[in-house]
Amino acid sequence: MNTATMTDADLTQFLVNDAIPQDIGNARMAYAAGYFESTILSLMARYPEVRKEIEDRVNFRKGNA
Repeated sequence: MNTATMTDADLTQFLVNDAIPQDIGNARMAYAAGYFESTILSLMARYPEVRKEIEDRVNFRKGNA
């Protein structure tokens, strides 16, 4: 499998779907939520522009845009 040709959505879906073969009691959703949360936190810590984007989204949702 050539990951260079996969979309961002393809890559993340592969990581989540491959991690848990069966979705027992919504375990896949819980795993995905934790996986994406840790990924976002990691990106925010490494890249200030990602943190700024998250701040902008929060401000927009709070009506402070």
